[in-house]
Amino acid sequence: MVQRFTQFVILLFFLSLSLGAHPSLPKEAILKTIMDRARENEKLSDQFGFHQTTLTKKMSDGKTTNEDLKEYRLIWLQNQPYLELIRKNGRELDKSEKKDEADRKTKFVKSIGEKDDDDDDDNLTWEDLYAKYDFLELPADSIGEYVFSFRPKEGKLTERSRTERVINHVAGKFWADQDFQIVRAEAKLMDHVKFGLGIIGNLEKLQIQYEQQPFEQVQMPAKLWIHFKARIALLKTEERQIQATYSNYFRRPEPPSP
Repeated sequence: MVQRFTQFVILLFFLSLSLGAHPSLPKEAILKTIMDRARENEKLSDQFGFHQTTLTKKMSDGKTTNEDLKEYRLIWLQNQPYLELIRKNGRELDKSEKKDEADRKTKFVKSIGEKDDDDDDDNLTWEDLYAKYDFLELPADSIGEYVFSFRPKEGKLTERSRTERVINHVAGKFWADQDFQIVRAEAKLMDHVKFGLGIIGNLEKLQIQYEQQPFEQVQMPAKLWIHFKARIALLKTEERQIQATYSNYFRRPEPPSP
């Protein structure tokens, strides 16, 4: 879930910059430049890895009931990125946890190439996202040269997946620097989102904050914060805060020779 919302935030904000054209340039030129940079950065970032530290807080009525700290390292399995768990709560994994991680790796490898027909997020295009939102240019501030707010357009929006249903109810704000590089973004759920008429689930709260920073001239994730609350099957309520920080960026190792 974290990864999907991160991808959504990045895609949305690069697209949105097209409406913040510099007065000396036509919008079409700005849009083309942003898309070209986004595609190029996506390709370049595939060649880098990072360490990710994730603090997950389970909550009840706004109060923390449990905390879990995990450290991951990005690796590649069959040419696909995978977050490998390497430490938990400040210590090395014990024997049982290493087995669980090995099982998770095996399951991930088996899933490569499979398609989840119930959540077709990968089919979302730039045009799809552009059609969903209205954007308002705001004054520049100390965070970014270009500042925009966004919110869903009025009327019925397409809902081809669970994630698309959620982003149809998300509004927020983002900042970009003078080079049109994203530096910060925020998003918030405007109203409840129900699944299966509320019987399967009901997403009651969702807040996202996201930051990027340059590394070797590539924009890499720096921080991601998510707070969500959902009711599951009318019986159980899940509320969590997830705070991820990214560090120790490195170039992707060359694959071993056959």
